[in-house]
This record gives sequence, C-alpha cells and structure tokens, in this order.
Amino acid sequence: MNNKIPYRGFLIRPNPHLLTTGKWSLEVYIEKHKMLSATNRKFFTNDTFGAQADAVHHSIDLARRIIDGRERPFFGRGSLTKFSENKNQGRFNLLGK
Repeated sequence: MNNKIPYRGFLIRPNPHLLTTGKWSLEVYIEKHKMLSATNRKFFTNDTFGAQADAVHHSIDLARRIIDGRERPFFGRGSLTKFSENKNQGRFNLLGK
C-alpha cells in the first residue's frame, strides 16, 4: 500500500503485512518534510487484524494519535507501540522541535 495521507503537515503511510497466521499486522510510517530534508519513522504494534482494511484504519488512527501527542512511542519489552528509526539520528524527535 503506497497511499500517503496528509495530516497536520505530516504524511501518513499505512503499511500492513499479511502474517503467516492469516492476520494483518499494524505498521505505519510517518513522514515530515522540511526545506531540504525529510524524516521518515516507522511505528508498529503487536496488534493483528482479520482484514487488511482494519489494519489500515488502525494504523492511520495510531499515526494521528502520535502526531497529536495523544500517544507516545514506547521502547523496550512489553511496549504497546514500537518505534523504528530509518535514520541514525539518536533520540526520537517527530515534531522536529
């Protein structure tokens, strides 16, 4: 799925995967473009869904909550939301503050 959804200056790209169990994983990329650079972050959870459309819907909802500051990405074991950096930039800084 390559559809990018604009939201508050970010681009949201759901990227669910069909698992061997027949369920769909929740994975989403959040992109922020600035003058000469772009930041691309991947988020995922351990949640699975029976339909791809459900995984897409929940991926978009997760991304919006992260952008709005209603959900913070967690690190380590037992976390609900995992975070993966595509650039080696150190700490998480989605909003570029």
